[in-house]
Amino acid sequence: MLVLEIALVLLAMAGHVTVWVAAVNRIHALAGPQWLVDGLTCCCWGFLLLAPVGLAVIASSATTSWSLRHAPWYVLCYVIPCCAVALAALRNRIHHACRRRQLRVLLANHTTSVDLVDALGHRPVHHRSSRVLTRLPGNETLVLTIHEETLGIRRLHPALDGLRIAHLSDLHLSGRLGKAFFQEIVARTNRLRPDLVAITGDLFDQTACVDWGAETLGRLASRYGVFFVLGNHDLRVDEQHARRQLTACGLVDLGGRWRRIDVGGRPLVLAGNELPWFAPAADMDHCPGQFDGQRALRLLLAHAPDQVDWARRFDFDLMLAGHTHGGQIRLPLLGSVFTPSRWGTTYAAGLYDLPPTVLHVSRGISSLTLLRWNCPPELALLVLRRAAPGPDSGQAAS
Repeated sequence: MLVLEIALVLLAMAGHVTVWVAAVNRIHALAGPQWLVDGLTCCCWGFLLLAPVGLAVIASSATTSWSLRHAPWYVLCYVIPCCAVALAALRNRIHHACRRRQLRVLLANHTTSVDLVDALGHRPVHHRSSRVLTRLPGNETLVLTIHEETLGIRRLHPALDGLRIAHLSDLHLSGRLGKAFFQEIVARTNRLRPDLVAITGDLFDQTACVDWGAETLGRLASRYGVFFVLGNHDLRVDEQHARRQLTACGLVDLGGRWRRIDVGGRPLVLAGNELPWFAPAADMDHCPGQFDGQRALRLLLAHAPDQVDWARRFDFDLMLAGHTHGGQIRLPLLGSVFTPSRWGTTYAAGLYDLPPTVLHVSRGISSLTLLRWNCPPELALLVLRRAAPGPDSGQAAS
């Protein structure tokens, strides 16, 4: 009986952690003043610590050996739901792991890793605390992974077969990482010879770094253009100044708008959705489904993967997003834990087949906290290929 009670307590503790971590994830998916987000986050951490302390106090004050059977009713009213939450979370983890193995949209993948310290010949970290973090054993902040992924897109016209899209996200130019770091990312992107480049938000964290645009992102090169949307961290700088600087460098601002380009004689519609931080999203109600009798491939740039339902509603073929950083720390067996999304860890990183939309969520390039374990920064090259229509089943790959 003692072993069973210990198991139940551990299960309840796992559920307790799940509840409050889930709350933090969803708070950081909301649009609101930073002080409010930070305050609610602190409250969640407080409650996270409160239950173990309270349990220890109750156990230590018991006159006889402590047992769940003799626990106060209000303790059981919390412990039992926490056990249920833990079991539900375990079921969801297993469910998503099985779907990752069944993904059909990923036709091929080639991954390479680049040690950026070796590539640059120095450690491009400026702040003392950041230098300490990046030297922690196993920290992958300065190890770039380059994924060259071939995707099967169901309604892709033969003229667009082989289209190469470089996806960058969450650069977080803050001064913690030097300009040389981002210049190396740009150089690596250009070597992939993309047809177009998509940047999905959180470019800047410090006003002084906005002026780095010309020497970093302004050097991106592609056949059909470099397109961007902003994210929640871009609220920390003058948004309009950031947009002006980027467009002056030749980048195309898709925030709240759509744009048609022609690729191989076929129309391609690129649209931006920066919700919930910048409104409105692109007005797709007034975007034609066809141009001159030809269906346009639809590509959405959004900062948050939470906008995937919006993408599906407006018939997008491919959606690119970031924001989650892949969790930054992926635990063995558990995977990502902290992901700022109203879906929790469901769309932490990778590919998701949600017909008619294929969603790619980037782990991002950088962050304010330079700590990554089992979740290195990511540069993705997505090569689009024609694929036969498949069953409507939400599938995922990390």
